[in-house]
Amino acid sequence: MSHTQPPRLTTEVHKVLVVSTSHLLQEQIEDLTSLIEYGPISGFVRDHGLMVHVRAESDFTKDLIAPYLCPLFAVAAARECQWLMFDSDGPTVAFLPTYDW
Repeated sequence: MSHTQPPRLTTEVHKVLVVSTSHLLQEQIEDLTSLIEYGPISGFVRDHGLMVHVRAESDFTKDLIAPYLCPLFAVAAARECQWLMFDSDGPTVAFLPTYDW
């Protein structure tokens, strides 16, 4: 009996950190939506949240475009995630602030 190797995949696999939209203020969600649609943030708008590409910089405190993302980018990067998904039903991160809106 001959064993054949499965074909090699040439695709990339990216990790996603899923967090609640409650980690952002409603105004920040609106701002981030605009930055994704018209500006320098890579990502996309979803039905119940947003998906944002995590920047590669090691020092997220220098992010002047959306400074409110810095602590969330740091958490995602610490878990080696390339994407950050804000979902209305997503879990909260205990040591980050949350907002009721």
